Formats: sequence, C-alpha cells, structure tokens
Amino acid sequence: MNRTSKFDSFSTGPSKDEIDKFVERAEQEESVDWAGVRRIIGNLERKMKKNLQDRDKHATEPEKFMESEIELDEELHRMNIITTMPEHYYDMAKGTSLIPTLLSLLAHENTDIVCSVLGLLNDISDAEVISEDESGRAETVIDVLGENSVLQHLVTTIMRLDVTDASEAEGVMAALGIIESIIEIDSDIVLSDAPSYKYLIDWVLRVVMSASTAEVRFPQHKVYAAEVLHLLLHNDEADKPVGLYAGSAKVHKTGGEVQGADPKDLFNGTHALLKCLAGYRKRDEPSQEEIEYAENVFNCLCECLMLEVNRELFLKADGVQLMILLIKRRKLKKDTKNKAKKHLLSQFNKLLRDSSIRVLSHAVQGHPSACNTLVDSNGLGSVFGILMLRPKGLDETATAVPGYVLSVLHHCFMYLNQERKTRLLRKFLENDFEKAERLIE
Repeated sequence: MNRTSKFDSFSTGPSKDEIDKFVERAEQEESVDWAGVRRIIGNLERKMKKNLQDRDKHATEPEKFMESEIELDEELHRMNIITTMPEHYYDMAKGTSLIPTLLSLLAHENTDIVCSVLGLLNDISDAEVISEDESGRAETVIDVLGENSVLQHLVTTIMRLDVTDASEAEGVMAALGIIESIIEIDSDIVLSDAPSYKYLIDWVLRVVMSASTAEVRFPQHKVYAAEVLHLLLHNDEADKPVGLYAGSAKVHKTGGEVQGADPKDLFNGTHALLKCLAGYRKRDEPSQEEIEYAENVFNCLCECLMLEVNRELFLKADGVQLMILLIKRRKLKKDTKNKAKKHLLSQFNKLLRDSSIRVLSHAVQGHPSACNTLVDSNGLGSVFGILMLRPKGLDETATAVPGYVLSVLHHCFMYLNQERKTRLLRKFLENDFEKAERLIE
C-alpha cells in the first residue's frame, strides 16, 4: 500500500536552476576528500539542529517547520556520497559525531526522516563496502555503532514502523540489512545486548509469522525477516537462552516458562515456526520469494532443534507428523501449462521434501519418542521413498539428503523397541532387497 509522503504537499518539482545546481553539486561530489566529508557531516548537523529548533518553536504549526524538515531529508540523501568512500570510515567514525547523530535521528517524529536515516545507516554498514577498505580500519564504524547501543535504537525504531506501509516497510528492510551486516562483521554486538536481543528475536519471529494477503505479492520484508532470524539463531550459542517476549511474559525460544509469567502469555517459538510451515501442505502456486521464505523457516527450525527441550516441544506439537505430510505432499496442479509455474512448483516440492527429512534428522537425535512417532505415523515409507530417489543432473543436495535419511535410520535402529524395529527391518526385504541395494550404492 503506497501512501502520500509528508513532503508531497510542499513539493512543486525542481526548477531548471535547481536541476543545474544539482548537476553541478553531483560533479563536485564525484571525488570528495576528508575535508569535504567533514563539511557534509557539518551541514547535516546544522540542518538537524535547525529542524529540531523549528519543531520545538512551532510544535502545533507543522507548516512552519516543514521547510527545515524537507532540507534535513534532502541532506540525508545527499550524504549517500560518503557511503562510497570506506577509506574515510575510520576518521568519520572516530573523528566526528556522525554515528551518534544518525542514531539520535531514529527518534524523529517524522517516519520519512527515520526511514532515510535507516537507509543511510544500511549503506554505511554494508559489509561488502566495508570489505573494500584495504586497511581494514573501516570496520571501526561497526564498533562505534556498537558503542552507541545501535541494537537498542534499531529495535525501538522498527517497533514503531508499520510494515503494511510501503515506505515504512522499506525502512524495516534497511534496519534488517543493518543487523545482517553487524552479525556478519561482529555478531557479539548483537548477542551482547541481551534485553534488546530478546525483543528483536520476538519482533522478527512475529513478522515471520504474520499473515500474508493472497492477492498481493509475497512480502519481501517477511522473506528478509526469516533470513535474519536464521542468522540470529545460527550465531547464538546452543546453550544460551534466546528470549521471546509475549506481552510482559518472558519465554525462552524453547518455550520454557519463566517464574511469574502468565501461562496464557507464553509464546512458543518452535510451535510458531511449525505453524508457518503447516500451510504448505496444500500450497500449489508458490512464488520465488515464498520458496526462499520457506527455506529460511526450515533453517530456523533446524537451529531450534539443536536444543533437547525444543525437540520435546517439536514432538508435542506434532512436528514429526507435519514433516511426514510435507514429504507426502501431493503435487497439485500437474496439468498447468505455464512452464515457469511448473518449474517453481517442482522446486517447491523438492524443497519441502528435502528440508522435511533434514528437520526429522535433527528431531530424532537422542530422542526415542520421536523415532517411535515416526514409525507409528507410517513415516517409514516416506523416509525410504526419499532414499530411493536418484538425483537428476548436478544436484547440490545429492549427497546431503541421503545423509539425512541415514541419520534418521541410524537413530531408529538405536532407539526403537523390538516390534517397531522389526517393521523397519521388513522394509529392507521389500522388492527383492532394493532398499538394501540402494544403501550399498
């Protein structure tokens, strides 16, 4: 949903003189030395100070501070020139107050300003740009962001943005980009701020869970949120509690209760991820974005299942049965004549099948009850069905998927009782020992 910018009613379009000045300024900014960078930063600080003064003086008369607000927004966009010069990042971070200034602007009342700041910070913190600095000192900008409680600022900001609004959703995407870059360069900055980290995990998971309207394109911010959630869980230590907040109740990602929490407020992260996947039992027209989203949700679930308590929750939430259903999923709409859609559907079915067996390989580790449930739910046929598949062409998962199947079978042989183990052994006798021959292959 597009909205009218707060600046639209005050803009009449650039005049010829303004265009000429813009071109002249662009030519001057093609090569900016350190003195030029300081001058640009100084201009921003002056514009911000003027806008704050005007807002304070004319709090009830927006038309009187809107001009300075437009100038501030323009200055923020003009600063994009410095994002192409990582060689100045060290001096910029250590020798100026730019980082604290930008972070303070995240509290601005105008969300257009906030989104512009997020976009600028995203460009400045881009890990690829930072890596271009041969001296290695550009990473200092990430250190300074950490020293100024960047995660706290970002979490507070994204919670006030409306992801259903197109322009604010772009701001959310930029915020997620900042978090991704920080994790890539120094994940401790994110993990060490425990209170903000807990709220971040909760917010990201809720975005991942949020409903999507079938009539519109799959939301890109949901795809990115799922990717960032995977990065957060992957970089967290296996034995470290990842807090989720539901109302005032604290709940670990394991879903474990915290003393004093109201049971009705408890928020189970593992169950939430299963709910995200449950809808794919009959989904037959996925988009490329949705396939990427589903892959990241599967990745998040595998990270959660590293913990024993999560494997318990997975079992209680009928996670084993859901994975079996996703493996058995019927390939709907086979008669479609659209080759692109047929390719996407084929890719989607393969993702669900391969990812589900990967999840099961995590779920059965050290967990006899999961193995029993797999057999009792008639899941052996699905597991062996994957084993019997022979990859076509150059398949990246050709070696990984059989490994997941073998892991499941290994744990079943370890933990099943005699009756269930006999059912498992009989599978190898079917069709002239074809499954045993496949194992030898």
